[in-house]
Amino acid sequence: MSVTYEMKKARIENLIYNLKDLSDLSYLEKIWVENSIPNITDSWEESMCLIGDINIKSLATTEQKDFLFNHKHQEALLKFYNLWALYCKNTPNTMNPREALDSKEFKELSLCAKETLESLNDYEVPQ
Repeated sequence: MSVTYEMKKARIENLIYNLKDLSDLSYLEKIWVENSIPNITDSWEESMCLIGDINIKSLATTEQKDFLFNHKHQEALLKFYNLWALYCKNTPNTMNPREALDSKEFKELSLCAKETLESLNDYEVPQ
């Protein structure tokens, strides 16, 4: 089955949505720790799983032919993926959200998510 434009667009929108969430520590504080945003329930565990579900490594490598990322996009996606994979490997399956947000490792992951988003600013989903 070939990948349609709508499928590619949905996948990229999902990627960007999740990177935006991870890059905004104050937003994460509100939803993970304070639970202060009405109708939004999320957790550290769910956020880590959602990033995993996107399969960024495949997106940037084996699916490259469908998404046509340039070198800058590919490099940023793989950098983020590698940092996320290392973070997940070295972190328990469940985590106190306050501890996660305060950790140096998560702050690095959050910054990398922001940098990845910035690198994708000029990306357009191919038809």
